[in-house]
Amino acid sequence: MARSSFLLFFSAVAVLAAQGCGTTNTDGTESPGDGAGSGAGGAEAGHPSTSAAGSAGRESAGGSASGASPGGFSAIAVGNQSPYAIRDFAAYRLESNGPVPIEGLASGVTSIAAATEQGCAVANGSAMCWGSFVGNWYNPDDHSAPAPVEGLTSEVTAISTSVAYYGYDNACAIVSGGVMCWGWSYGAGMNADEWPLVQVQGLTSGATSIATAGYHSCAIVDGGAECWGTNTRGQLGDGTTSRSSVPVQVQGLTSGVTAIGVGERYSCAIVDGGVWCWGANASLLDDGTATDSPVPVPVQGLTSGVTAVALGLGHTCAVVQGGAKCWGDNSSGQLGNGTNTGSWAPVQVEGLTSGVTAIASGFERSCAIVKGSVWCWGNHNLTPAKIDGT
Repeated sequence: MARSSFLLFFSAVAVLAAQGCGTTNTDGTESPGDGAGSGAGGAEAGHPSTSAAGSAGRESAGGSASGASPGGFSAIAVGNQSPYAIRDFAAYRLESNGPVPIEGLASGVTSIAAATEQGCAVANGSAMCWGSFVGNWYNPDDHSAPAPVEGLTSEVTAISTSVAYYGYDNACAIVSGGVMCWGWSYGAGMNADEWPLVQVQGLTSGATSIATAGYHSCAIVDGGAECWGTNTRGQLGDGTTSRSSVPVQVQGLTSGVTAIGVGERYSCAIVDGGVWCWGANASLLDDGTATDSPVPVPVQGLTSGVTAVALGLGHTCAVVQGGAKCWGDNSSGQLGNGTNTGSWAPVQVEGLTSGVTAIASGFERSCAIVKGSVWCWGNHNLTPAKIDGT
């Protein structure tokens, strides 16, 4: 079920290399945790190092989440080192000994994103990043504590990151309704690498959601979907396979779009409660296989009741009427249905039939928030297990 790709690029938020967290299964029994480590990636990762890596880079999705609210954990982002999550508007790193507060992000956090070795958050209207590469765009050295992104200290409402070794890293943020990006050229919509913050051409207002995967990005603009970057598998959704450094309208998605995500050369959006995808392996065939589509096509069985969608390297997950369903590659159990058999049609994640409020996918792993707690599967765990302390 793996998508064909000649580049070794891993995605930013999808990478969750297991931290060996102790876990509790949905039936209450104990599970030892992953312990795979962060070498391979996460949410969209690959190797060397997940979610970001490689000499050329396998493209993967960016990972981010928003929508913090009082109570339990309300947003989740899957990265290489460990998952990040929001609870009561504060950001936490979910480590083996439980949630650990992230320095300087104790309040006002409304959006969070993760990559191979860095993370970003929106706190009190400012963009804050930590780690390496995109951690602080004007200084690529490691920053263990969050630092403000120069030029993004107010009016920031959303952020998305994607990172790869050898320079293929980028981040994008929504600022006063416009989209600003920095880093690797394709994600930023430019023709050359640019670390300084740049305005994405034509996106100065109306943007409400952003997703970046290094080689292409998408945004919700005035209720419609627009994408830019490389387009070798039709991931821009404009009916062509021609690259565009400026945003193009996704065919047919001019209104009603409530969520958007990007993965390895494919993209998906929620439109009027249903999921539509375009790009690599987006269209399900009668024989159970999949083929590329340069225009959006509906995902089988997901025509209503969908509230969230998350894209990984070769698999996708969605929250459907309060439950979790996934489809695509399942070589490491990332579909969560107790098997290693891939499926291009959505399958039910075992045990997660209700109470799911947020979901995130990465390289060979996915996580969901269920009634305020965090549950993860994949990375050779075939069914969901609760992260201790959540």
